[in-house]
Amino acid sequence: MDQEISEKPMINETVGNERGVESRSMLAARWIAAALFMLALGLMLGLAIMGVFDLAYAVIELVWIDWNGIADVPFFPLIPATLAGAALTLIASRYGKPERPMDSMGAAAKEAADEGEGRAAASDGSVGPRRPLPVRIADFLLPFAGGGPVGVAMGLVGFIMSGCAWAKRRVMSLCGKFGILGGERDFSKRQKTLLYTIGIVGGFVGAAAVVELFGLGMVIPRVEAAPISLEAVGIGALVAVAGWVLGLAYVACAKLAKRLWEHAGKAQRLLPLACGIALGVSMIFLPHVGLPGSDAYSNQLIGNWQEVGPAVLIATALVRTVLVAFLLNMGWSGGPFFPIVYCSICLGLGIAGALGADAGTCVAAAVGAALVAFSGQPLMGVAALMCCPVESIPVIAVAVVIAAGIPRPKSLKGDFARRR
Repeated sequence: MDQEISEKPMINETVGNERGVESRSMLAARWIAAALFMLALGLMLGLAIMGVFDLAYAVIELVWIDWNGIADVPFFPLIPATLAGAALTLIASRYGKPERPMDSMGAAAKEAADEGEGRAAASDGSVGPRRPLPVRIADFLLPFAGGGPVGVAMGLVGFIMSGCAWAKRRVMSLCGKFGILGGERDFSKRQKTLLYTIGIVGGFVGAAAVVELFGLGMVIPRVEAAPISLEAVGIGALVAVAGWVLGLAYVACAKLAKRLWEHAGKAQRLLPLACGIALGVSMIFLPHVGLPGSDAYSNQLIGNWQEVGPAVLIATALVRTVLVAFLLNMGWSGGPFFPIVYCSICLGLGIAGALGADAGTCVAAAVGAALVAFSGQPLMGVAALMCCPVESIPVIAVAVVIAAGIPRPKSLKGDFARRR
């Protein structure tokens, strides 16, 4: 009898161990399922976002190379620019001000993630009713169809943040059904790191698949290396001052455009149309004041800049800088980063043509200094290597030091500097 009593705890312990192993195995299987689900969601988002990215460049090529070549009339730029402005005005009338200007989108994205990804990320800083996805896609593509000098890559930040928030909600819903959150309302730090890493890997795989299948529509203009000499450094120092002025001009114009938008009253929603008309008229006389600068149409200028003339190149840089600032703050979505780079390239080539100086030197100095002035961050000048070879680093370094050292008004510190 005593032996039977002693055997019962042993049997219960064995059964408990078996159930514990089974429970842990089931939990592990459910976590694997959640990880695979996150991988699939990341893959879907990578495919979708990279698809929209390539679609923007396809729209540019269709309108500004194919249709422009077929029409072959000098006033053609006015047509798509005005139509895009009219469409953006209709969207603004229905949904209010569009996304925040993309030079402050990084802060908006972080704010969206911190405050509740669902509502904040979906609105993207808009004022008015929530925009359906088709409207947001149209709002993203219309500026490129209209020839807007706005950046493509930064324009996707809102989609990326919304997509990440959507993926997190889907995974949390699945984990809740599986009962693997243990009653918690959110993942632990370690769980987030694991799942987000898996999702990012899926996103990169999806983006790489789109590039492999359809190519990358983005075309980064490149210039030759700046020679390493005291003369090159001296010329670069002079050009850096001009680049600094250009970058600061963007900051000043952006601030002015924001004030005009805030005080426009009922006429506010007509400003996207007014900007479209101004852009179209400008492109009739200066064809390269429009488009992102990272597209095939804009890249045509790099191949024949010597035929264009220094006056036209410098005028293009100045007018384009003003347009970038006003469009991004008056209803046209996109980003300012690469458009400012392209403005600086035009300025550098124009100065090179006017002075008979080396083009690589002038472009490296102009881009490096303009980026520092535009952002308020000296390290941003390193991005000049996007369009300049590494041999141009000495000239870029001189330009960055000069641009960072020139005193600037406190009211024009640059958006990146203000967020510190």
